[in-house]
Amino acid sequence: DLPAIPGAVQESATNGTVKLVLSAPATPQSVLKALLAEEVMVERFEIAVPTLDEIFIRVVKGRA
Repeated sequence: DLPAIPGAVQESATNGTVKLVLSAPATPQSVLKALLAEEVMVERFEIAVPTLDEIFIRVVKGRA
């Protein structure tokens, strides 16, 4: 389990990989800095662009 990281919401965890969605004003750099400060072992860190499906789901949920 990850410690609480300001500005990050844990979206999914599978096979040792955790995908986070950031909320404003968090930046990828601030999240990485927080992870390292908590001594979380980071083997890979990448910024992923949401798919069109993910964007659609967020828009539809926002209207509900």
